[in-house]
Amino acid sequence: MKLGLDLHGVIDKHPLIFKELARSIITSSENSVYIISGASKDKIIKTLDRLDFTYYTYIFSIQDYLNENYFHLNEGINYNDGNHIYNDDLWDSIKGEFCRKEKLDLHIDDWEEYGKYFSTPFLHMRG
Repeated sequence: MKLGLDLHGVIDKHPLIFKELARSIITSSENSVYIISGASKDKIIKTLDRLDFTYYTYIFSIQDYLNENYFHLNEGINYNDGNHIYNDDLWDSIKGEFCRKEKLDLHIDDWEEYGKYFSTPFLHMRG
């Protein structure tokens, strides 16, 4: 099984539940847990460390991916966090594209809008 988990609004909202789920999935070397978030990889790692969340096999950052592959399409700087700003459709489509390419079996996210970009099974987590 390959499971994708959003960080902000999913893991950080219920860290004990998702820590146990992730742990149970990666007990087999054939399974993987992907942390998929908009934040930079450095910020993702800091948050995971703060939550003592160590059960994952891969981290994917939308911000880093867009900066590496679509920087020419950035629309400026977000002065609140210093990150580059990208078109909403481009930003929102990246998780679905990544999950499809990596052949994930399921992705869990709190942002319902991402769902329309997914061919991978998508579970919208509310509250």
